Amino acid sequence: MMDGLRRWSRQGLLLGLVLSLPDFASAQGLQLFGIGPVNRSMGGASTAAPIEAIGALHFNPATLTAHDNQLSVNSEVVSPLVDIDSSFMGRSGQTNSDSGWAAVPAIGLAFKPKPDGPMTIGFGLFGVAGYSVNYPASTTNPILFPQTPPPGSGLTPGVGNVFADVSLLQLAPSIAMKLSDQLSVAAGPTVMAGRLAVTPFPYTAPDDSNGDGVFTYPVVSGTRSAWALGFQVGVFWQGENCVNLGESYKSPQWFQDFEYHGTTERGLPRDFEFRFDYPQIVSLGASYTGIEKWLFATDVRYFDWRNTSDLPGEPAAFGANGAITGLGW
Repeated sequence: MMDGLRRWSRQGLLLGLVLSLPDFASAQGLQLFGIGPVNRSMGGASTAAPIEAIGALHFNPATLTAHDNQLSVNSEVVSPLVDIDSSFMGRSGQTNSDSGWAAVPAIGLAFKPKPDGPMTIGFGLFGVAGYSVNYPASTTNPILFPQTPPPGSGLTPGVGNVFADVSLLQLAPSIAMKLSDQLSVAAGPTVMAGRLAVTPFPYTAPDDSNGDGVFTYPVVSGTRSAWALGFQVGVFWQGENCVNLGESYKSPQWFQDFEYHGTTERGLPRDFEFRFDYPQIVSLGASYTGIEKWLFATDVRYFDWRNTSDLPGEPAAFGANGAITGLGW
């Protein structure tokens, strides 16, 4: 009975931790709401509001035709300020994540081969999504208790130290064509490089290869970057009444499987694979430029997170083997 309680407590705490990760990057999931400081200052609203090349290349490349030759190079630094607290069987505690600072680069180029020609060529390179948590093991916060507490410690099994890091970088070359004074279209491929590290690894069955009756989730010590391909298209309409409209579609970014190297409780090799595609994104936007020195813009954006993984896009639960079955969104 005690072994069952320990297993239930560890699984319940791990499930709570997984469900807490989307809260760190809510609303748009892992996606940053703006790419680069200029686009971020507009809350990411750029589907029909050509401000600078970076936002245009990510949210609607058709707006490139409204730009002169332009090169934009910048970077942001971010530091996630997150903590986790838990309570179980009369014990409670709070732990801050030691995530540190991370740089998010952004480069955008818009180039017209002919100054008065209809074509604009664009190239973007930017960080589009990510999050990071780094919680040390704890003797006061139940969710971070060791997976196998020392005998006589009075601690219930937790998940130990938790590290998760997701970083996604996108290359976005595009060609935009001005079909008339009002209508522009664009298309281009997208290439992504991604790193998705998480330990302990919750998407596989816990292990008891040493036969002590305590099942633990594997600590994953190695992973590699994966690559993805996709495409994007966009339409931009510049109205004579200073009202502009835009629409864009980014396909799913189809990733290679993410691969991980870990070990069993006995230290023997144990490898894992995990499929995670970046979601398709549909953007609709409108802007108004009828007041001098003012720009009003709004975007509506749909992210299809439900179909991004082998795991269902539903609230996470446990399978019969103890693995978490969902991503929690």
